[in-house]
Amino acid sequence: MGLAGAFYLLLITAGFAAAAVVGGETIGAVDANGQTAPILLASDVLDHGSPARVVLITAIACVAFLTVLTAVTSVTFAAAVSLTHDVLARTKRPPFRCRKRCGRFVSS
Repeated sequence: MGLAGAFYLLLITAGFAAAAVVGGETIGAVDANGQTAPILLASDVLDHGSPARVVLITAIACVAFLTVLTAVTSVTFAAAVSLTHDVLARTKRPPFRCRKRCGRFVSS
């Protein structure tokens, strides 16, 4: 099954749990796409004002933020690599190769 399969299984389980605990109508009223289902599930399971609720909602928000940050970083890195490849190809400069004797990068 692997890591990706376990992740999808976790997503499906969390979605069904949110629909069962919170209710599909409530989730749909807050967000039509259902993106707030984990936060609504965390807010319904724990008591209002409890420290555990604050920690859980903060952890969910941090995971969502890190997911977006990772996606933006990946796209930025891919654009930088593509631009560098195009610039080096345009100047017809050979790639850098490492010579084992000298221990440094030289252009050959």
